[in-house]
Amino acid sequence: MSLPNSRAYIHHLGKHAAKTGVEIRCNSRANKFLLKDGRVIGARCEMPRGITEVHAKSIVLASGDYAANRELKAKYISPEVSLVDAMNPNATGDGHEISFPLGARVINGDVLSGPTLRFIPPPRESIDRMLPPTKIVTRFMRFALKYMPDRILRPFVLGFTTTSMAPELDLFTNGALLVNKDGKRITDHSGKARARDRARTGKNRLCHSG
Repeated sequence: MSLPNSRAYIHHLGKHAAKTGVEIRCNSRANKFLLKDGRVIGARCEMPRGITEVHAKSIVLASGDYAANRELKAKYISPEVSLVDAMNPNATGDGHEISFPLGARVINGDVLSGPTLRFIPPPRESIDRMLPPTKIVTRFMRFALKYMPDRILRPFVLGFTTTSMAPELDLFTNGALLVNKDGKRITDHSGKARARDRARTGKNRLCHSG
């Protein structure tokens, strides 16, 4: 299956889950596990209609990482990395926080992929992110990628890569420099930017390459 953008994953996964009887509750946040005889039997959740207790025979904790939790990043990685903005502001480590009272531990918490550089997103949504996740759109995309001239496809491909992807570090090891808004270099001799300096490049966390 070809998908026009990352949002299409959510659309199709949610659609398939609904067919199998899965109930998806949005805008809900688990803040405590419910216990009975030493076993987790559910979770207390903050939902739009108020605090609700959700019970189940089996519980799967799949809440993601804690990239947007500065306290946990400072504790398990470093104070410098904790200052770096998270790519996903919703990765607040809720699952970790409610697991600690049950004796959970963080293993290899200092192993971090990143912090990753990202191109500045455009002020408005790009065309590729506005495309609906329908079969006719994906079929047209496959046809266009196969048959349309490069000069027509290039603007769309570049727009996607500079919005949704990150530059390779090889860019800097091959000579590019990373500087802050004041023109001061913030990369070391190998070309890899230091997390501390990237976190302190200014109010908007901006840096420039050249």
